[in-house]
Amino acid sequence: MGGPEVSDTSAALAAIPGKYAQPDEKTLATLPKGGANLAYMGHAEVTLALIDIDPHWTWEPLAIVDGLPVIVTESNRYVMWARLTVLGKTVLGVGTCELRKGDPEKELVGDFLRNAAMRLGIGTKLWSKATDADPAGRSEQAQARRPVARPAQPTSSPHVPPAPERPKGDVTDAQIRKLMACFGERNIKEKAARLAYIVAVVDRDIESSKELTRAEAAKVIDALEAATDVA
Repeated sequence: MGGPEVSDTSAALAAIPGKYAQPDEKTLATLPKGGANLAYMGHAEVTLALIDIDPHWTWEPLAIVDGLPVIVTESNRYVMWARLTVLGKTVLGVGTCELRKGDPEKELVGDFLRNAAMRLGIGTKLWSKATDADPAGRSEQAQARRPVARPAQPTSSPHVPPAPERPKGDVTDAQIRKLMACFGERNIKEKAARLAYIVAVVDRDIESSKELTRAEAAKVIDALEAATDVA
């Protein structure tokens, strides 16, 4: 099954990272973070890339109430989940901004587009740098999660402390099974792809789904089920 149009679309999607993963440095904006200037694609540049790839690209909030996108407040930031559709492929993304930002709606849309477009291969080389290039302000958290270099243990010491174990969450077996079923419905089969999706949703690094809390697992399941609705 699948005619020439399907093959052409798949080829066009597969070609996106090669052309847009590393944007032209002249088009990038910079943001001071942690004593360095982070390079990132601005709202306009991401929009131009999307138009170049698919003039008919669209996006829509994950939820709408009274005709307006649902924006929630978490701690000191606004959060908006939405879907981006390019060349017929729909991906889930999230936009965040600090509560103190002026025009938070514009900030949320711009951050969402950067986040979702990255999943198609747009600007991914920027995100793969040592410091997160996301201008929504998650770089400091990423730096805090980096392992801290510790002095080597003296060779004469007979008691070298073992490496710390990865934290374990309180996710239930039922939630793990549900997660795997949802990933299967979205045809996300590779472990690395699953972990990348989970990290994007819970906004923290993990190496296994067993490190999730129950609340985090429920959040990922909700996101997957919402995305499945548009598959």
